Amino acid sequence: MFSKGRRKMRLHIRARNIELTETLKHYIERRLQFALGRFGRTIRQVTIRLSDVNGPRGGRDKSCHVEVRLIPDDRIIVGDTQSDLYAAINGAIERAVRAVSRQLARERERGTSRSVQRALSMLGEVVNLADPSKSNEN
Repeated sequence: MFSKGRRKMRLHIRARNIELTETLKHYIERRLQFALGRFGRTIRQVTIRLSDVNGPRGGRDKSCHVEVRLIPDDRIIVGDTQSDLYAAINGAIERAVRAVSRQLARERERGTSRSVQRALSMLGEVVNLADPSKSNEN
C-alpha cells in the first residue's frame, strides 16, 4: 500500500515463476509512487502481475501486467514483456501512466468529473429505491 496526500491506493503484487523479493517489492512501490502518485485521488487499486513465461529456457519472457482501478468504476490493463524483469516493469508502468492520463483527459473533455459521476450514480440508485417501478424502465 502506498499513499499520496489523503487517499491511500491499495497495491497488490502477484508473481508466477519469479521470486518476489523485498527488494523487488520496494522497487515496484517506489516506481509506482513516482509514476502514479499525481493521480492518487483517482486511483482505488493497482495490481501488478509478474511472470516468467519460458521459465529457465530464457529469452524475452519476463512479463509485467499492470491493472489500475480508477474511482468510480474504470479499469485500465496494460503490460510489457522484455528479457529483463525491471525493463518489463518500467515499460508496463509507463504505459499505465499514459493510459490513466488519457482516460482522465477524456473525462475532462466531456466535462464530467469523477465526483459528479459518483454523485449522479448514487442519486440514480436513491431514485430507483424510492420508486421501484422506475428501475426497470428502458
